[in-house]
Amino acid sequence: MGTLSSLNPEKVFAFFEKICSIPHGSGNCAALSAFIADFAKQRRLDFAVDAEQNVLIRKPASPGYEKYETLILQGHLDMVCEKDPELEFDFAKDAIQPYIDGGNIKARGTSLGGDNGIAIAMMLAILDDDTLHHPQLEMLMTVDEETSMAGAFGFDCARLRGHRLINLDSEYEGVLMCSCAGGVDVVCNLPVLREEKEGSRLTLTVAHLRGGHSGVEIDKGRANANILMGRLLFRLQNELPLGIAEYCGGSRVNAIASHAEAEILIEKSRLTECEEHIKQMEAIFRKEYHASDPDISVNLKLSESGCFSVLDEASAARMISLLLILPDGMQEMSAEMPGLVQTSCNLGAASLQESAFTFTSSIRSCMETKKMMLAEKIMRIVVLTGGSAALEGDYPGWSYQPDSRLKETLINAYQKVCGIKASAEAVHAGMECGIFAAGIPNLDCVSIGPTMGDVHTPQEHLSISSVQRTWKVLLTALEDARYLQ
Repeated sequence: MGTLSSLNPEKVFAFFEKICSIPHGSGNCAALSAFIADFAKQRRLDFAVDAEQNVLIRKPASPGYEKYETLILQGHLDMVCEKDPELEFDFAKDAIQPYIDGGNIKARGTSLGGDNGIAIAMMLAILDDDTLHHPQLEMLMTVDEETSMAGAFGFDCARLRGHRLINLDSEYEGVLMCSCAGGVDVVCNLPVLREEKEGSRLTLTVAHLRGGHSGVEIDKGRANANILMGRLLFRLQNELPLGIAEYCGGSRVNAIASHAEAEILIEKSRLTECEEHIKQMEAIFRKEYHASDPDISVNLKLSESGCFSVLDEASAARMISLLLILPDGMQEMSAEMPGLVQTSCNLGAASLQESAFTFTSSIRSCMETKKMMLAEKIMRIVVLTGGSAALEGDYPGWSYQPDSRLKETLINAYQKVCGIKASAEAVHAGMECGIFAAGIPNLDCVSIGPTMGDVHTPQEHLSISSVQRTWKVLLTALEDARYLQ
């Protein structure tokens, strides 16, 4: 019996637990893709796996629904791999360990992968049930949505017969997502020089930040560990001789950095002074972020004394300056849609190698011109400090369609199941819907999903009751798809 075997709908949660057992971090979806292909083969369903490892499965219409238009359901196979710093866990081979915590499903010490594993589980449950009422279905499961959307970009949309698509990658029950931001990554490289210096080597750590999704949670004002570390290093640099040997902050460009660590070198005689500065900065951070990140900690641990390779003074100054002045977080709110973040950026991953400080800033905006202007701004800052920058992973936004028939069908389905009206909104996050809208003429597209929180973090949780309601809404919408003609 599985950990989730007591939950209904049984098939949905059984498939979700199976998905958790198969490593499927971004860039590592081959095993899950193969499992789903085998699933389709065993059930004699029409399926295909393309060069990107995207899986497309077709299921014939149920009796009485043959004449109705094909409907596309879509989700992504990959998950963001985050874990508690102290946990020994290899996402390339270890299984996620889900467990029930009250009304939620969580994972032990890691991100859960509810984004977007629960969507794949629902799609498999539909494919596995011949008692349901629905038109012909096309189930599209893409790879690497969380990093580059390479799966969606690489998929040939001409292979799809349908022109209405339900994306299952939303995280707020009762909210139909009908528009999303576009995005681009600015990949930066700052050359550095090193020198040998004597002193005491210490490990400086900023930890226990909330982190979170750099799109949907960017408006919550959470601290970014890379930005805080920049402030710490700036303070120390101004107060005492400082060497920087190593640096690593954040792990994913699309996650707000919750942890940063630097190996620094100071004179042994100034250890007490250094510790005092660290305590003062920790108190400042806790005061500034008491609401959003109450558990912030700044720690200093003595490693050893000796002669070490550190950045020379000029290189250290440039690196610290970048961490201090780079834009980060929410930049502008939408004037058209109250409460919607228009433009943001996130310094999600940074590291110091032997000869370069590298980092990536992820930019999102519902306005293409604002997106590119912010990208250019960051690139110019990097160039002016002696580095280089390039754009990667540019993806389009998705424009709102006020006359969407699919939206009305889903609103009606939610009303039937839950007794209240769902809202239609835009989300400040990149979604594959924008790519499909660009590739399929006149695509009618809506995104739905169950409620989950703290996605892309070890605190991620998926509401069980919300999954149950969303499942009923989805089945109702499939049955009502005959009204879409």
